[in-house]
Formats: sequence, C-alpha cells, structure tokens
Amino acid sequence: MKTAVIDLGSNSARIGIYIYDGGVLELTRVRYNTRLAEGLEKDNLLKEIPMERTIEAFVKFKQLIEKENCEKVVAVSTESLRRAKNSDEFIKRVKAETGIEIEIIDGEKECIYGAMAASTSTKHKDFYVLDVGGGSFELSKVKNGEIENCVCLPYGCVVVSEKFKPDVKGEKEMNEFLFSVFDELKWLDETLPVVSLGGSAKEIARAVFKDEDIELDGKTTTAENAFKLYENVVKTPVENRSRVFGMEPARADIINAGLATIVNLLKKVNAKEIVFCTKSIREGVAQSILCPHKEN
Repeated sequence: MKTAVIDLGSNSARIGIYIYDGGVLELTRVRYNTRLAEGLEKDNLLKEIPMERTIEAFVKFKQLIEKENCEKVVAVSTESLRRAKNSDEFIKRVKAETGIEIEIIDGEKECIYGAMAASTSTKHKDFYVLDVGGGSFELSKVKNGEIENCVCLPYGCVVVSEKFKPDVKGEKEMNEFLFSVFDELKWLDETLPVVSLGGSAKEIARAVFKDEDIELDGKTTTAENAFKLYENVVKTPVENRSRVFGMEPARADIINAGLATIVNLLKKVNAKEIVFCTKSIREGVAQSILCPHKEN
C-alpha cells in the first residue's frame, strides 16, 4: 500500500511516500520551508502570510499524491496547531483547498513516533531521543528499546529564537533557560548517548562530515564536536553561516537556538556521543501504518 505521510511542523511542511518492502521504504520526500509558527509567539494566532505559504505547500503535496497514486494519505501536525487559537480555521481551509485532512497529534504520540524513527538509526538499546522542531522539542528516555519517560515542551528553535533573539542580545539568557528546562526533568539521571532528530541535528552532521560523501543516518560524533560547532556558529554572522558551515540558508537565523537545545541536553546528561537520525516522525507514522505491530 503506497502511503503518503505529511508532517506539518512549525518551521516546515514535509511529505514522504512509503511502501512496505520487508520494512518501511521511503520512495521520495519533499520539504517546503513554510514557517507556520512565524509570529505565533505574540498572541497564539497563526498569521495570514504563513498560513498562505503552508496552504501552497499542501496544494503541491496534493499534486504529488495524485501523481504517485497513493492509496492512503495521513497528515499530522504538532506544536503550532496544538497551540494556535485559530487552528480549526486553518485546518478547514486546507481541507477545502486540497481535500487533505490534518490530524493534530499530542506530545506523547509525537514522542512515540520520534522514538520509533530513532530506533532504526542506532544499535543502542538505551538512549535519549531529542527531536528539536520549530515550535517544540520532544525528549524521550529509551531503556531496553522501550520508552521509559518522555516529554514534549513548547520550546522549539523558532519559538526560542523569537523569545530570546540570541543573535542580537540574548544568547546567555537563552542557554540559562534551556539548561534550566532540562535540569527540571529529574529522569535525566543517566549518562546515555543522545539520538538527535530534526533539522538542527542534520546541520551538525553536515558540518561535521562536510567533506565526506556518506549516509548521515546512524553516524555518530562526539559531544565535544557539537560544542565546538555551536561556539563557531555563535561567532559567525547569520549571513555567512550558509557559506561557512554548508547549512541551509533558511535555517541560518534559527540554528543558534536549535544547536543550543542539543548542546544543553548533552551537557545535562554528560553524554559523550551524539547519534544522527535523519528520519523523522513521518517514518514513525509510516511504521505505525505499514507495520502496526511495531508501534509502542
């Protein structure tokens, strides 16, 4: 059964098309930087221009779904629509223009899907999973392959960037805040590897392995390398980050907050290793559909 899974996040809208072939196989993926959460921090209302950008992306997703003759379509959304007061209005507009129904999933389910994706990227049975999105981050503690604790908090890189403006004045305050958030989670009590999902983790991987033509999923690097990269990013003007580090221009202004979240978790749990997972909750959703016996 060819299945399309759309993941509408706070920073981007993504689609993956999957089939089952002894496991979940991704046939294609497409992403658009929609910044749906832009301005959400002010009053918890989605703004018109971000909504229009996102609807345009869904129109293109619909065209791809029809071209690929997908038998099933699932669209999930996370923190932006959980938080927005006018999310119902936006969901109705998407349905009217594309026929695609968006399901808002709760933080626990988002953690489960992220952990499912992470488990395919590491041989470790005990690890933390951190997925830094635009509107929230999800953090889980996995022991013997099962989620022991998890939390979803509304401190994604877009939200944190808007709150602290770390490239202008608030880097110290941002890091103090993020560390305090992790410090309050009393179940972060073991030194375990951190498996990191999301765009910020991919930017670390690209920067660390920029001269190597390798598959980044499942690759590891030291926490010290992540710390050094963060320090270098902070010192580099926003307009030069894409050129210097090979990161996507659309992430240059929010990467500071994304990397800071990862770095502060690594410090909190004294992790020595970070494992890169290039998969996402889309793969978790696809697994739950195509391999339902694997869902936690």
